[in-house]
Amino acid sequence: MKTKLDEYVGYNIFVVASLLKRQIFRILSKQNINITPDQWIVLSYIWENDGQTISELVKNSNKDFANVTRIINKLVKLGYVIKEHSKEDGRSVIVYATKEARILEERLNDCWMKSVNISMKGLSKEEQDYLLLLLDRIKVNSLEFLEKDEINE
Repeated sequence: MKTKLDEYVGYNIFVVASLLKRQIFRILSKQNINITPDQWIVLSYIWENDGQTISELVKNSNKDFANVTRIINKLVKLGYVIKEHSKEDGRSVIVYATKEARILEERLNDCWMKSVNISMKGLSKEEQDYLLLLLDRIKVNSLEFLEKDEINE
């Protein structure tokens, strides 16, 4: 049944994001991997550039500081990251992946590819590229708004 909400792009993006999150939760669960998609996203940024500050992870992941801090603390408890105070600035905390996280990386990447293959079934490479272009424009617009709004607060 169609509703008025179905006519709005933002609502449809929200629905698709929610479905994708449920999908990856199910894939992870079937693989007996006890990690959330949000934890996985933060870990991915750490794998790409080990030794980032929490502020850098906030910027890279487009998540808020409190959320990233909570995720990092949970990843510490799970044994996937360690935190160290910066030698240059003792107030900054630098986050590093552990050996356990590196072992988990390949399994998580396999789960991600399974999710991508499920989601992108029937979409050509050109359609996927165009979708990424459109989503990037929306992301840039939203980030610009949020950054301006934070300055004005």
